[in-house]
Amino acid sequence: MKHLLITDLDGTLLGPDSRVSDDSARIITELTHKGALITVATARTPATVEPLLHNTLTTLPAIVMTGAAMWDRENKLYINPL
Repeated sequence: MKHLLITDLDGTLLGPDSRVSDDSARIITELTHKGALITVATARTPATVEPLLHNTLTTLPAIVMTGAAMWDRENKLYINPL
């Protein structure tokens, strides 16, 4: 069975230093390689999400700008839901 994890950034995935810890990045990347579906949902823009997740592999689009858009991290473009 596949698992889906959607996490917020601020106050959830980001530590007190406003960064994704190396351990969290490693775990997320390992789980993604094993088939887990992991992404973030945040009020942030792609310009601020990308640096935070630079060492974290996720294959699903990020939900950004308080749900107003989806960001394809691999191809660096917005996804048109239509």
